[in-house]
Amino acid sequence: MGQADVDRADVVFFDIGQTLATARLTPEGRLASLEALPGVLQDLARLQHAGLRLGIISNTGDETAQTMRRALVEAELFRSFDNEPQLLIYSSEVHLRKDSPEIFRLACRRADREAKPRRCMFVGEDADEREFAAAAGLQVAVSPAAAVQALL
Repeated sequence: MGQADVDRADVVFFDIGQTLATARLTPEGRLASLEALPGVLQDLARLQHAGLRLGIISNTGDETAQTMRRALVEAELFRSFDNEPQLLIYSSEVHLRKDSPEIFRLACRRADREAKPRRCMFVGEDADEREFAAAAGLQVAVSPAAAVQALL
């Protein structure tokens, strides 16, 4: 087994907003719905079919896990993430945000990759968040399509 195989990510965490979906908010600023971005459902299906474990790391404001689940289900995204609920990491639930490496370290622990964070990848459009993920030892990608290209 070569070094590339040892470092190959087998757990992929995604940001939601502008990475997986666009969010529609209520006038009060609460989440009304999500709409999957073009090609995302196909990219997630390809990664899942390849045997990769998929999770979410998202800054969710005051939204509950139940609200997030409803929005993800309605956007047809949840089916890619329903196998391992411990990999659904919402800032409102864990009281950490993507403004430091800590939430990414938590993600690695929940994926049983604490000792091998390079086996995890964070996919998100925000460069600062990718830097914090990389500081925690995760591989990073800017989009689901880039993750497919890097991992398959």
